[in-house]
Amino acid sequence: MITLSAAIKVAYECAQLYRANLQNKNYLFIYQDGQFFECIETLFSARHFMHLTGLRSRSLSAQGFYHSCLKKRLGANDIYCSGSGTTELKLHVLPHLLNMPLKSMMIGRSADDGFLLYTDTLVGTIRGSMGFIPDQSSFYVPNTTLREDIRKLVKKPFQIKMACSKARKDTLYSTIFCQNNFTISILPEVIQIKIAH
Repeated sequence: MITLSAAIKVAYECAQLYRANLQNKNYLFIYQDGQFFECIETLFSARHFMHLTGLRSRSLSAQGFYHSCLKKRLGANDIYCSGSGTTELKLHVLPHLLNMPLKSMMIGRSADDGFLLYTDTLVGTIRGSMGFIPDQSSFYVPNTTLREDIRKLVKKPFQIKMACSKARKDTLYSTIFCQNNFTISILPEVIQIKIAH
């Protein structure tokens, strides 16, 4: 079982990664299902970070928790580990996922085979995954982290063919990853118009 001080240390490191790689950004993940190209658009806000750690707080809001992590000002009385024992599992894989290893990432719809997951779509690797649910906007937001091979958690895994990101305020995405021999021109126009060429 992870100690609270060890959990706080990992949360501090992960908050820095989250801010550098994800906070206030949208990611567009594009994959191919048979002959068709599909995509999901994600949004990462400060309020989503706490869910990914598995840590809980009686006194801090989700945003307060995140900002306390960034300032390295969490106290042992501010937080506690999830009673289900998942905190250690989440914190173990979270640094890997926050570094976005796009070359090896897959995507798929949750199979929910005995995990009692309240998540819709998973993005991850054989080491772990991040779950997403649709919110009131047109974006999917992160709601969980799992230390499990994504291929065991989804109905059918698809390799991410292309990933793009943008600042939340920007209109067009920039390509940050593209598989070899994959070109934007083969995508449907509804996806192409979202990407700066």
